[in-house]
Amino acid sequence: GETEAPPEVVVLPVVKTAVSLDPQGDENEHPELQDLLIDGDSTSSWYSRTYRTAPFSNLKKGIGIELKLEEVATVSSVLLSSANKGGMVEIRATDRENPTKGDVLASGPLDGETIFTFAKPVKTESIVIWFTLLPQDKAGKNRIYLHEISVT
Repeated sequence: GETEAPPEVVVLPVVKTAVSLDPQGDENEHPELQDLLIDGDSTSSWYSRTYRTAPFSNLKKGIGIELKLEEVATVSSVLLSSANKGGMVEIRATDRENPTKGDVLASGPLDGETIFTFAKPVKTESIVIWFTLLPQDKAGKNRIYLHEISVT
């Protein structure tokens, strides 16, 4: 008789923590607001500090957010709910110690509710959202506003 293989257990990605990253700076990209990124309330926001120019120039390579998952899971996309349009975002399966290491899984500008879909899913326990170019807010200031982040 044929034996059936047990079904593969699928672990859905659940974000445990969100941590703002500023490794070439003073690590002060509003860490007091980082929990608002995953609180389920689209009326609250995390925002970066305001910069003089959209490119970081020689100041730093970028700023970011690390999403730590509850356990290793397969991730295929990241949704960024933002009040911004523009800038440049890179998504990697890495951690806060190595925010610019590893393959860029998806990249592009913000456009309000922006879904970054990977070419192929990855198994990981952390995702870094890395901003290499700042978008402008409604007042024309170089700053990021994010309401919520989710992964699938």
